[in-house]
Amino acid sequence: VTLNGTLLDFTWANPHPMISLEVKNQAGQIEKWSIGGPAINRMTPNGWGPTTVKPGDVITGLGYQFSGGQKIILLVRVRLADPMPV
Repeated sequence: VTLNGTLLDFTWANPHPMISLEVKNQAGQIEKWSIGGPAINRMTPNGWGPTTVKPGDVITGLGYQFSGGQKIILLVRVRLADPMPV
């Protein structure tokens, strides 16, 4: 699943950092999605920290959606508005 939207919240905590994202669906309605990142010790070496993203940033997240149609994905890759290696 690829999501493009506006970041609402970023929680930098174990076991997985979480991103809340506001995404416009194909019908033009706004949906709230959650994106779970890998463990902090895997994100930190790639330049991530508690201030890497902030509310209002537009990001694109690519990941695997949880079963049952839940609006949650396990992050595989992210493209930030201000590109950095991830």
